[in-house]
Amino acid sequence: MAVEFSKNIIGPKSFSVVVKVDNKTAGEALFYEKVDEPGVFGERVDIKEKFRRQGLATMALQEGDRIVHNEFPNAKRRFLDINKRSYKKYTDGISDEQLIEMGDKGILFKP
Repeated sequence: MAVEFSKNIIGPKSFSVVVKVDNKTAGEALFYEKVDEPGVFGERVDIKEKFRRQGLATMALQEGDRIVHNEFPNAKRRFLDINKRSYKKYTDGISDEQLIEMGDKGILFKP
């Protein structure tokens, strides 16, 4: 299984990470500056049904975090599991040094 990621610019502070598996689009992760929290990026991940449960959402989030870190060095990221699933693999990758706060609004961290 060959997995590729590409960045698609949507606006000055928004982009998507397109996920391809064997040259087929499997989904994407959209990253954007939150209107109610300037300097904080949120995200939305959509992976097609037949590509789920393969770690692609986690990898897309990690790739987006790398882009935020490199292109917006002072930005923070807020992660909220709106589907009430356990993204343990993803959140385990966020070190204690990166964490700013945890609560009802999700995890705020420095990518």
